[in-house]
Amino acid sequence: MLAADSMSSYTVLNPATQGWDVVQSYSYAHKVIQIGQSPIGVLVWGLGSLQRRSAQNLIEEFSQDYIPHTSTPTVEDIARHLAGFMHRVYLLDHPDPQQQPLFGCLAGGYDSTSPFARQWAFEFPGQVQPIEIQPDTASQPQFGVQWFGQTDALVRLHNGFDLRLVQALKDKGFDPVKVDDFFSAQNLFAAKIPYNVIFDGMPLQDAIDYAAYLIHVVKGRFRFVVGPKLCGGPVDIAVVRTTGLEWVRLKKLNHEGEI
Repeated sequence: MLAADSMSSYTVLNPATQGWDVVQSYSYAHKVIQIGQSPIGVLVWGLGSLQRRSAQNLIEEFSQDYIPHTSTPTVEDIARHLAGFMHRVYLLDHPDPQQQPLFGCLAGGYDSTSPFARQWAFEFPGQVQPIEIQPDTASQPQFGVQWFGQTDALVRLHNGFDLRLVQALKDKGFDPVKVDDFFSAQNLFAAKIPYNVIFDGMPLQDAIDYAAYLIHVVKGRFRFVVGPKLCGGPVDIAVVRTTGLEWVRLKKLNHEGEI
């Protein structure tokens, strides 16, 4: 299952801070895109556009040009070809390695290599080649949740803290090794803090509701906390089955009242 909000933010490099400042946001971007008619979808995060085109538009072009009519590509094949396609476009806009903003994609779905869904992700500028997310172990599927983009609210919700707390303790002079050990997943005390969610055997409807809940948590964080609005708009949710991609929620073009 793939789910996302619809906020698309446009940024410019601030020469004074060398950070990326948000100069505009739109609320109806498509961040979940089906690859042709295949049982494979793509989730995107980060940059709102490349070469003055939306991620949706670029991925739809990729789908038309790449998907062969005589064979069925694997999720890994699609992820690797998509990474190459998007990276070429990305470098046209951001050739300077010192001034490259984040852009990420996850391709997820079914192919003939496994009875279980496969997920491959890449994220520019750091991870140009796709890596498999939650790969099967000893032919056993690994169920769970992955989140990308603006994740601090979800990390706080599930872990009880985020990396800013860890860094603040180090900045105050606490031993970095002990701090990392204290907050590590293997630490007995820290392991009692995170929320525990059982994903094995979770019914599909509950999984859909869980995904929607997480997105609304992030939407609420950006609605009420001081700072640029980086998450919002309608929620899109797609369930990927072996037979294809099924939209649970998909925003449609409309006009309601005055602008």
